[in-house]
Amino acid sequence: MKLNPIEKAAREFKSGMQDIVDKADGFSSISISVDGGKNYIPIAEKQPDSPIKTNLMSTKKETLNLKCTLTDEEIMDLSKEQSEYIQNRQRSKDELKSFSSQKKAEIDGFDANINRTAQLISTGAEYRNILCEVIVDEAKNEVYWIRQDTNEIVNRESPIPVRYSQPEIPLGDNE
Repeated sequence: MKLNPIEKAAREFKSGMQDIVDKADGFSSISISVDGGKNYIPIAEKQPDSPIKTNLMSTKKETLNLKCTLTDEEIMDLSKEQSEYIQNRQRSKDELKSFSSQKKAEIDGFDANINRTAQLISTGAEYRNILCEVIVDEAKNEVYWIRQDTNEIVNRESPIPVRYSQPEIPLGDNE
């Protein structure tokens, strides 16, 4: 169907006005008066339930991060979740304190060993329990202590102490 020039211009005008309403913020409709301002006829109205009409050949979808009001149920769920986080945080802090105390004790032990070994290195010697042979020389009235590991005389006493001057009494098979 072929339109006459007036009808064609009227349709293009109406389409142009519809595009303006669809794209513009603040406009909900455009009306014209045909009787001097007493009656207005809408020629373009924004459709609240329909998407914006465009002259594009294709459309796209895009996800936007927009503000959403939480429901009471969502707030309740978040409160429970937050409570669990608080409890887990406190438990972790307590475990950290316990772990920290254990590690501090370990470190203190290492420090003590470092100090002990530093002292040994510095002096080049340490005291150890070494088995010694006790020889009582009654002819010289002396007692000698000889290290079993080096055969070195480490002590000599004269006169013979009382504890070594009396004969030993055998105790039986326990020796």
